[in-house]
Amino acid sequence: MGNADYRVLVVDKHPQTATNISTILEAEGFKTEEASTPGKAIQLCKEDGFSLIVIDISSEIQEICVSKHPKLIVVGFEVPKERIKKFKNVVGIVKKPISSSELIAVIKKVLKVK
Repeated sequence: MGNADYRVLVVDKHPQTATNISTILEAEGFKTEEASTPGKAIQLCKEDGFSLIVIDISSEIQEICVSKHPKLIVVGFEVPKERIKKFKNVVGIVKKPISSSELIAVIKKVLKVK
């Protein structure tokens, strides 16, 4: 299975951050979709076919994405475990500032991609 077989949803209240993460993933061949508003996040989180959701924990949007999809949480500070537990199916955490190589390495590990 190549990277293009994986579809990743990037959720962040800052559109530029979502675009930056998507650009990193697309350079590795992953298919991405972005959501930076609650409405768009709700709409996309209901869809099937996402291999992973990359979501910023500081976004209000995070509370809406309680879908069954595995989630990679992006944090910019130390986060209490109780806050992370609100999410279902958390498979990893990446700290800001995001390193492209770290992000790709974590995603490939989570998705079991070489």
